[in-house]
Parts: sequence; C-alpha cells; structure tokens
Amino acid sequence: MKCVLLVIYLHLAPNLSLPFDLPKPLDRFYDEVVRFYKRVKHEGVKTCGLPQIEASHMSNLTVKPGEKVVFNCKVDLSCMVSTIRWYHEMENGTEVLIKTPSDPGIPYVHEIRSVATTDQGMYTCVARNVVGRAHAAAYLAVDRGSMLNLDVRLVLVLLVANISFAFRSGLS
Repeated sequence: MKCVLLVIYLHLAPNLSLPFDLPKPLDRFYDEVVRFYKRVKHEGVKTCGLPQIEASHMSNLTVKPGEKVVFNCKVDLSCMVSTIRWYHEMENGTEVLIKTPSDPGIPYVHEIRSVATTDQGMYTCVARNVVGRAHAAAYLAVDRGSMLNLDVRLVLVLLVANISFAFRSGLS
C-alpha cells in the first residue's frame, strides 16, 4: 500500500525531488503506472476514488405510524462500489445492520412498508469500494401525536368507568 501511495504522490507532484533514489524495480513500476494513467485519461475513461453518494436523496422524514417510507442512497455506480450496507441506529443508541448486499431488492434503496414507532431513529447507508467508504444518513421521526390522543381518550374512558363503578358500589 505504501508503494502505491508513493507512486500516486509522485505522479501528482512530478517535480518533487526525493531525498533517496527509487529502487530500479519500483522506478519501472512507477513509469508503467504513469503510462497507464495517461492512457486511461487520454481515452476518457473515468478514474474513481471514494464512492460518491448524492446527499440530496437522503433527507430527514417525519411520518405517522402505518405510512410507507423509502430511503434512496443515490450511489454513483459508474465507479466500482463493492458493497452497500444499511444501518439503523435506534433511540436507545443501539446500531443494527439491517440490509446487506445479499439481501433481496435494490441495494441502494431501503423501504419500510408500514412504519412502526420502533422504526424511529437514524438510517445510514455505507458504500464501500477498494479506495474507501462514504456514507449518507437521515433521521426518521414517527409522529406519535395521534396515538397519544387515543391513549388519553382510553384513559379517560377507563377512569370514568372506574368512578361510575365505585359510585355504584358505594350506593349498594
């Protein structure tokens, strides 16, 4: 790895003078890499670095329970991306791997067909290739407002029923 980084560094700074001479095999290797890089660049072939993810496709969402949610991790697949994995960080801080390349479906899309309150948290897609990794994240908030109203009404009904029962029991 050090050898490759040195070659790349020397190519980016060709006028750099090193405090040492390159060994002959490495010198020939460097020349070969430079020739290959120039040929690829001349032919218009795209050279790749880290995976590129378009962050605009991953945005924070607030939904009600039962709604459908789709996270799209728009990865530039023209560069070799070896894996795309999805993680869910829950409210308690636990992070879980939820989708791997071997799972069915489109690797760069994560879909929740019917959101539950336990789905709330941070969703992160991580794209990796031989050069490194990139990630994009979005927070999913589940609006529990309608559920809270239902719970309050249920408590009130139970409270009234208990008072009514206690009142009737007291009259007997």
